[in-house]
Amino acid sequence: MAKDKVERRWNKELDHYLKSVETNSSVAVDVIAQKLEADLNSPLKIGFFGSPGCGKSALMDTLIGEQKTDTGVTPGTNVTTHTWGENDSIMFVDLPGYGGLDEEHTVSEYWENFEIDSFDALLCCFETKLNQDDENFFKEAIAEGIQVIFVRTKTDTLHDEEKSKRELKRDIRQHLIYDVFGDDNVLVFTSARTKLGIDKLNFAIIDHLDTDKKAKYYRNAKAYSDLFLEEKAKAAHRVVMYYSFISAGSGAVPVPFLGAAIDIPAVMRMTNQIGRQFGITERRLRQLTSEQEDKLRMYEQLIRFMVKGSNQKIMTNWLSNNAAKEATKNFSKLVPIVGGAGLGFGLTYYTGREAIEGCREIASEILEAEIHKKRS
Repeated sequence: MAKDKVERRWNKELDHYLKSVETNSSVAVDVIAQKLEADLNSPLKIGFFGSPGCGKSALMDTLIGEQKTDTGVTPGTNVTTHTWGENDSIMFVDLPGYGGLDEEHTVSEYWENFEIDSFDALLCCFETKLNQDDENFFKEAIAEGIQVIFVRTKTDTLHDEEKSKRELKRDIRQHLIYDVFGDDNVLVFTSARTKLGIDKLNFAIIDHLDTDKKAKYYRNAKAYSDLFLEEKAKAAHRVVMYYSFISAGSGAVPVPFLGAAIDIPAVMRMTNQIGRQFGITERRLRQLTSEQEDKLRMYEQLIRFMVKGSNQKIMTNWLSNNAAKEATKNFSKLVPIVGGAGLGFGLTYYTGREAIEGCREIASEILEAEIHKKRS
């Protein structure tokens, strides 16, 4: 992305938050930080409905990008909630299939017992087909306005001697979804093993969420395409704004070496959080080729912060050498809002910008390496 385009995008975001401030007191800065924190921690709840063994756990782990589910648990009829993401504010809920419960029940009883109304989206996962009870349940859910996404799991095993895979998919889509629920419903074919359809499923989930929760999902779900990485970078702006206001708030302390008041531990937490959201780990970095490593040499210090960790002295030195000059660019517009802590805000803000843009480049190279490895 062109540097000037990135600059305009960040300045627009900064202006948006500065305009929301109506007082120049330090209390206002803390209030904004608290509001941003509340936004970041607002819950996102997605249900995974399906019979035991259909691949729900593997699908959840694939979307998250790491193993969060306990595959050792014996499948049953209970609800299992897996929390992850920003302060564990995202919930992936493993729901039993409606027709698979032991006790006799009605749709309304299932609806009430498992709090179906509380879900932001509901994924109906199946490996073969839905039974009649499950079909009836989802007809009811769709009629009630619940956001439903149908997911055919384990698609890599789809096979028929007399039909091509494309013909099989067409038949499944027509006979199991369109004929039963209507042709305006979404069906995604996926494979947690080969990652087939996972990027498409990510965007299908995004399409079913409201604006703020779209951003939350972008920030936290694993990216399987450069397009998703680009949206993740945009959504991560809010994390930077939050920590920038933290650094300009009551937690800021003078750092003579920088000539500014700043919350250094908050800056360190910010870079670590951004690194986690982009999936920058030592294991994934090992997949890079020597050519890719050379290409990313300019981000060597950033990678070290995220993978090896840092301390306040190292971070302070980095801020002095890399961020101080850029931080002064917006200083004049910050002073009326954050007063003497304006430079601390600017230092944090610039560091977050660099972290996001760097992580986007690093994650893109890692993604390319993973795709190449899968194909070879």
